[in-house]
Amino acid sequence: MHKVFRKKKANMDKDERLKKVKEILPKVKEILSNIYGDRLLDVFLYGSFTRNSFTEESDIDIALVLKGEVNRIKEIKKLYVYL
Repeated sequence: MHKVFRKKKANMDKDERLKKVKEILPKVKEILSNIYGDRLLDVFLYGSFTRNSFTEESDIDIALVLKGEVNRIKEIKKLYVYL
């Protein structure tokens, strides 16, 4: 998802980029819910998009809140195919 978004970013103005991020967030949440099930407590956007200070070079910062013990390296590897 992120790679597709990045390919098109050069052709989008700021309002279009923000709209696109808002459109993909429900799909991101759905994918994460399918991966983590009941362990997924929350998903939220943070960083430049929440402050409305993003630029053409900004990435999309998404945080997960998971129930139970979390091995960050293991979780990153699990999600790597979606980045």
